[in-house]
Amino acid sequence: MPLILGPSNQSLNPKKLYEKAFLEATELYVLSAYLTAWDYPAALNPRCSKFRLIVGTDFGITRKQALKNALMWLPNDQKCNFLAADLISGFHPKAAFWKDQTGDCYCVIGSSNQTNAAFTTNYEVNISSEIGLDEFDATCEWIKNIEKNCSQVNEYWIDQYKEGTPPPPKKPKKDGSKKGLQACDIQVPTNFHRNLLRRNEQMKAYMETRDTFMSLVEKCATGQLSNAIFYQEFTALWGGNHLISFQSDVWKITGKKSNLSEICHSLIKVRDSKTSSLDDLVRVELDRLEKLKNPTRKSLFTEFLCKEFPDQYPVWNKPIEGYLKFNNLEFPRGSSFGSKYIHMAREMRKIVKREGSPVKDLTELDLLIGLQQGWS
Repeated sequence: MPLILGPSNQSLNPKKLYEKAFLEATELYVLSAYLTAWDYPAALNPRCSKFRLIVGTDFGITRKQALKNALMWLPNDQKCNFLAADLISGFHPKAAFWKDQTGDCYCVIGSSNQTNAAFTTNYEVNISSEIGLDEFDATCEWIKNIEKNCSQVNEYWIDQYKEGTPPPPKKPKKDGSKKGLQACDIQVPTNFHRNLLRRNEQMKAYMETRDTFMSLVEKCATGQLSNAIFYQEFTALWGGNHLISFQSDVWKITGKKSNLSEICHSLIKVRDSKTSSLDDLVRVELDRLEKLKNPTRKSLFTEFLCKEFPDQYPVWNKPIEGYLKFNNLEFPRGSSFGSKYIHMAREMRKIVKREGSPVKDLTELDLLIGLQQGWS
């Protein structure tokens, strides 16, 4: 557990350790109480499947230009994982935790924030150490709790951030400007409760046929069923007397020609995952389907996710796209589809959890938004 003393001991510099982590990590979490510089030449390891960069905003010390530099530095598929701890008063960690491809885990912890002075001229003390897997897993759970009190960093958030002043009030103003979805008014349509009974029946029908559905998915994913046979049996189950689908039949036009086995493969992978945080896996699978140009990756696969994980994942469909556009939700420029989806999912989870929310989960929020957008 070497001590890293600055500025006298430059043979071992925290910045070099961060660069080593960027190059080697398959999981990496960087936390800094504030961010005034980000000029790392090393790119993030493309095999890094889980990444978080979380910075504090206390006293307005974090600099806008550093935020912009970090956002530009991030790969497109990781842009949703740049977070600001702006709902936490007293966010002061200065640390990085990572796991490499061999499964070994490490950390750098100390007094150095992400600033040029911290790595060059300041008198700082940090330690670098290998840590056990149990400690690493406990740290990941701790970071998950931090994420719940964070905002997504994108270009608009940076523009609104105030340097050198206290952070904006915790309660969002209803001023109609661009902001996170959780700040938007949720108007309950008059026919919502009547349609909610129908939505509950759809979820009940899904649970009653889930075993049959999953058996079809498993067979298609492993090649025991062809795309054509799966499509025929799936549509009979999903529609027919069960009428399980939340959406219209428009997807069937493209769905018939889709590589449904790839969607089934992704669904099984997510369903069977042992990780406590599915967001990274879902993001990776959506981007994989995007690269395959699978035409039903958005509406169909995300509906599968919504039914399996109603508290975590929304449907991505035309009503949702209209809602996002109307409320001016901005994604970081260049974000991959998987990154956009996780960004949106986090915002929608906040709507469900908001005090006085008229919906209990994302299946109900999907219905409410569909009614608002005139699709039901």
